[in-house]
Amino acid sequence: MAQIYPTEASREALEVFQIWRGSSELFDLSQRPIYRQSFSFGGQASNAHGYFIDTNKCIACGRCNEACPQDCISHDGARAIDQSHCLHCGRCLEVCPAGAVERR
Repeated sequence: MAQIYPTEASREALEVFQIWRGSSELFDLSQRPIYRQSFSFGGQASNAHGYFIDTNKCIACGRCNEACPQDCISHDGARAIDQSHCLHCGRCLEVCPAGAVERR
């Protein structure tokens, strides 16, 4: 690269972009269930998002459990989605007859 961009001024072309603040998620699909981790940098707040179950609307029919490819929905009493394993595929939302699953 030093031969192609010999001066400091010419090497500025190599700097495509800079990100000063942001938030994102890391998905490790090599394990089952998947591993998901949210992170932020530059002082950006990390907003929790994903699919959540409104326990007041849930009728405990079990359709979300059957549809979840990661088996990350607990079925002990009130339903809850383990966010560290959720793929955000939305299958639970699609099959819920009570409208208890929400995307936030």
